Amino acid sequence: MATPQDAEYYPVQLGIWTNWSRGPVFGPTLTLRRRDGDLLIAFTALFVALVSTRGWRVVSFIFHRYYASPNPQGAVYHQHQAILRNSSNTQSSILQLAGLVWANRVDKRKIRRPFLTFLVAVVYAVAFSAAGGFSSQISTAVGTDVLIKSKNCGWNDRDLRNLPDVTFLSAAFVAEQVSNAANYAQQCYSSNTAGILDCGRLVAKKIPSQSNTQAGCPFEDGVCRDSSANLLVDSGYIDSQDFGLNTPHTEKILTRYLLHCAPIKTQGYSSRMHTTIGDITLYHYGNTTTSSGVKDYMGTAKTIESQYAYLLSDKTVQVTANYDLSPFKVRVENGVITKNRNSDFIPIDSVFRPDADLTIVLLATNGVIHTKPSSDQWYQVSPTSQNVASSDLTSSPDFTPFFLPLEDASPLGCTQQWQFCRQSTDNCSPLGSFSDSLAGAALIFNTTSDHLTSSAYNDISAAQFHYFQTVVGESPELNTILQKMGSTSLISQNSLVTSQQGPLPSNQWQIDVAHWVDIQMASLQLSFLRTVYYNPTGQFAPLLRSRRNFTSQTENSLCMSQKVKSTAHTSFSLFGLIFTYAVGFIVITASFLLEPVFWLLYRKRGHNQHATLEWTTNTTLQLQRLAHEGLGFGTWSKGTENIPVAKTGDTLGCLDYTNPNHPVLGSAPVVDQSQASISTVVEENEENN
Repeated sequence: MATPQDAEYYPVQLGIWTNWSRGPVFGPTLTLRRRDGDLLIAFTALFVALVSTRGWRVVSFIFHRYYASPNPQGAVYHQHQAILRNSSNTQSSILQLAGLVWANRVDKRKIRRPFLTFLVAVVYAVAFSAAGGFSSQISTAVGTDVLIKSKNCGWNDRDLRNLPDVTFLSAAFVAEQVSNAANYAQQCYSSNTAGILDCGRLVAKKIPSQSNTQAGCPFEDGVCRDSSANLLVDSGYIDSQDFGLNTPHTEKILTRYLLHCAPIKTQGYSSRMHTTIGDITLYHYGNTTTSSGVKDYMGTAKTIESQYAYLLSDKTVQVTANYDLSPFKVRVENGVITKNRNSDFIPIDSVFRPDADLTIVLLATNGVIHTKPSSDQWYQVSPTSQNVASSDLTSSPDFTPFFLPLEDASPLGCTQQWQFCRQSTDNCSPLGSFSDSLAGAALIFNTTSDHLTSSAYNDISAAQFHYFQTVVGESPELNTILQKMGSTSLISQNSLVTSQQGPLPSNQWQIDVAHWVDIQMASLQLSFLRTVYYNPTGQFAPLLRSRRNFTSQTENSLCMSQKVKSTAHTSFSLFGLIFTYAVGFIVITASFLLEPVFWLLYRKRGHNQHATLEWTTNTTLQLQRLAHEGLGFGTWSKGTENIPVAKTGDTLGCLDYTNPNHPVLGSAPVVDQSQASISTVVEENEENN
C-alpha cells in the first residue's frame, strides 16, 4: 500500500490558497506543477532584468536633469551628461563612467560628479543582480508546502468494524500503519540516521519531545524500583499547524502528551502457581475478569526455567529467540476506571492514577541469552554467568558463558496524560487521561460530547475540536503500538543476533520508551494524512464500508486544509509575486512616461527649459546633428525629436584623419596618395577584367 513517502501518492490542490503558518499577509500562496512553476520563475527573472534596465533609465533621467546647467561647462560635464542620456543599461554606464573617471583622474574636481554616478550605478547593478537571484525566493522562501486534495475524509466507525469482512482487515490495516509510523520514526526522528524514506514529506519532520531521565516515581512510594531514575517524556505543546492542519493562528489547537514510566517491583506483587501446563508467575497489579470468573492477577508469565528449558537441554540446539512483550492497559474516565473493553484489568490502588491512563508492560526474555550482564532496571540481567554447550553459540565444544534475567518477567509501569488548548497555553484543559482531557476541553471549545450535536455543527470551534479529537483518537495509542510491534518496538533489537543479546547500557529501557514516544508521535502525524485521504486498495478495499465521513461544513473545510510537502510542485508567495510585478510595472511605466510628461510640462508651461532640451539633444543622433550643423553641413529639421532629419541631397561633413590620432569632421576627405594609387590600380584591373 502507498505510504506518505511516495512522492506522487497524494493529489495536490493547484491554484491560490492561504498558508496560515505565514500569516494573513504573506500566507496567500500560488501552487503550480513543477514545470509550470519553473516557467514562472524564469519569466520572473527576465522581468526583473527588464525592470532593472528601465529603472536605470529613470535614475539616469533624474541625474541628468539634476546636473543640467545652462552655464558654460567643461568636457567632463558634457561627456557625463551624454553617458547618462545614451547608456542602454547599468553595465554600459559603469564601463563608460569608469573610463571617464580614469581618463580625467589627474583633476579630482572634474571627476567628482561622474565618480558619484559611477558608485550609484555599481550599487544599483549589485542590488538588481541580487534581486534577480532572489526572485526565485518568491518560491523557495515559501517552501514546498502544498494542500492535499482530500478523498474519503473521515474516520473508521468502530461500530462498523465488526462486520465479518472488516474486522480482521481493519486489524491488518492498523498493523501496517503502525509499521509505517515505526519506519518513519526510526529513519526520520533520529538525528544521525540516513534512511531511504523521504523525511521531508511531512510539514514537520518530527515532533520533538523533552525527556527527563531523573524523574520521580509515577506511582505510590515503594512501587518503583528506583525513586529518582525514571523517565518522563513531555511532547510540549504541539501546534495543530505542526501536524499540517492549515488554519489561522486564532483557530489553532494545541495538544500535549506526557508519558511517565518506571520499572516497578515484583516483590509483593507476584506469586507462583502450579498448573497443568507447568508453573506460571502471576502479577498482582490488578484484577481481571474472565469467562471463569474474577482473577486476582493482571497477567501471567512463564517461569525462567520454562523459558530456558529448551535452551538448557543438552539434547537441543537453540536457533533463535526473541523477547515477549505483553502490554496491559487501563483507561480512566471521570477519574475512575472504565470497566469495559477499553481496560484490560482493574488496577490496585498503588498503581492507579485518577488523572492518567495506565499501561503496564511485561518483558519476558523468552529464551534470549545475554552475552554481558547489565544493570538496566527493566531488563534485569543477572551479574552471574552460566555456561551452555551449544554448536550455534560457539564453533568449538568449549562452554560459553551467558547471562539470564533475574525475573520471569519484568514489569514497566507507564502513565499517560493529555492536554488540549484553544489558541494558546492560557486556555487549556487540565492534564489528565485522554477521556478526561477531552471532557475538560469540551467547555473550552463549546462542545459537550465527543460527537457534534446538530446545534454545534455551525460552531466553528466545536467543529474544529471534534475534527481534531477524532484524528488524535484514530491514531494508534501506545498499547496498540506495543501489541502490533511486540519485541520489534525495542531498540535493543539492534544488537540481538539470533538468540544472543549484545551488551546493553544501564539506560536501555529509557532508550526503548523514548523510541515508543517517537513512534506514537509519528503515528499521530500520519493520522492527519489518513483522515483526509483514505484510499485503501486491493485487499483493504472493503474497509471503505467502515468509513464515516464528516458532516459539518467546518469539518469538511478542514478536510481540504491538510498540508504536506511536495517537490513535484512549486508554491509561490502571492504577496511576493504581486509586489514584484506591481513595482516592476510601475517602474517600467514611469520610465516610458517621464520623458513625455516633462516634455509636455515644458511645452505647456516652459518648465525647466534647459534640462528638457539638453536631455533631448544629448541623444546620439542629435549630438551628431549638432556636430555637423555647427560646421555648416546640411539643413536640419526636427531638432528636438529623437531622430533629426537632414534636407534631401545635403552632403554632410567627412572624417578628416589627417592626424590619425585626432580625427575631426571636415568638408572633404583627405586621402593618403600611396593608398590612392593602390586603389586606382585595383579599380583599373577590375575594369579590364
